[in-house]
Amino acid sequence: MRHKLAGYLAKHITKDFASHKLNEKRYWTSRGVIVPEVMPIDYILSDDPATALKVAFDAARLVGASLERCEMFWRQELGAL
Repeated sequence: MRHKLAGYLAKHITKDFASHKLNEKRYWTSRGVIVPEVMPIDYILSDDPATALKVAFDAARLVGASLERCEMFWRQELGAL
């Protein structure tokens, strides 16, 4: 499905390419689409990847996000990647 979406976008972004000036906008967002407000839930202040990932998971868990599909990357019971 993603390749179909990518093909669709590429077709319309490159459509009439020669008729536009350099750096002229060739696409617009859909009208009427409600864009959600960005809500930071935590700040990651660690350069250590494992610590940064733990902070991100803890923050996601704190706001009730489902980590169901992330389990293949994070072994919660071991506390490690």
